[in-house]
Amino acid sequence: MSDQHPKPKSLKQLQKETPSRDAVLGRVAQTQVEPDYEAALLSASLLEYMLMQAIRTKFISLGKDALESIFETEGGPISTFSAKIKIAYALGIMTAPTKSQIELIKSIRNHFAHHKDKCSFDEASIKSECAKLKQAKGLDQIPEPFKSQRKAGLTPKLKYTQACLWICVQLSMYVHIMETPGQISGPIDCI
Repeated sequence: MSDQHPKPKSLKQLQKETPSRDAVLGRVAQTQVEPDYEAALLSASLLEYMLMQAIRTKFISLGKDALESIFETEGGPISTFSAKIKIAYALGIMTAPTKSQIELIKSIRNHFAHHKDKCSFDEASIKSECAKLKQAKGLDQIPEPFKSQRKAGLTPKLKYTQACLWICVQLSMYVHIMETPGQISGPIDCI
């Protein structure tokens, strides 16, 4: 008896896949309908994941255990969001202004993570931090649902999720370019 259905991918295999530009757009667009806490953490989580994917493009071929010990094991050299930002910058994956924007996103994410029940994008300190996020290059090309929301004004939540979105899209394209033989790519510059 032959099995006509291919074996499904494991969670570990799925976690190692780099989402397409459209998948990134869809995932971050979804955050707009989520409560503030979830929007802040989910957007930044995808950004951290995309940083990991970009960093991996600079590595030699490593086995699953080696990658896990670097990125996932607590205490691993690149297991934190902060470490991923620093390493990605040091490897030339992003420009200094983009690094600054990601650090600001990390700071906002950390505030939400540590103040779940007391935090919203309407809070004065969060509004102030989100106001520092720069309008990313190319956001005028962002598809729905962002276009209609932008007409209503850039709320702190929208500004934050758009910043995450655009950097994720750029990182996704960077990874795809780096994984294509013969392609050369410079650092991403999102602002």
